[in-house]
Amino acid sequence: MATRPKTYETGTFSGFASDWRGEEWVVYARWKTGAGFDLVAGTWVASERGSVRGIKVPILTIELAHYLSDYSNPLGALPAYPRQMRSFRRAIGSRWTWDNWWEERRKALSTDLTLEAFCFQHGCSIAAATTWKQKWQQEDTGLA
Repeated sequence: MATRPKTYETGTFSGFASDWRGEEWVVYARWKTGAGFDLVAGTWVASERGSVRGIKVPILTIELAHYLSDYSNPLGALPAYPRQMRSFRRAIGSRWTWDNWWEERRKALSTDLTLEAFCFQHGCSIAAATTWKQKWQQEDTGLA
């Protein structure tokens, strides 16, 4: 289970942010990410009245949407719960499958790396790597 992110601004107004749709949010918390942008949380500003509604939630900013649309970016590198980030991926219409994950690593698996080194580097099991490697070898030789 992910640990709760440490905020450097908690519960105090720290500005405004726009989400990926251009809607304004009041920001109450910020977290630094290793990807060069801040993960922010706040409440939505109702445009028709200018009032603040709702509870503090993570905000899907444009920078975060770009980060999440690239599946080679690990969710674990973000100071947030992976479940929330997966729901953000669904919101922007980005679909992920294990087939996509393995296809992105096909070239790396077919190099001179040992299965142990590949699995350590990519965080997968040796059994899964062996299965995919055999599948691709059969496809390449026309036996599939």
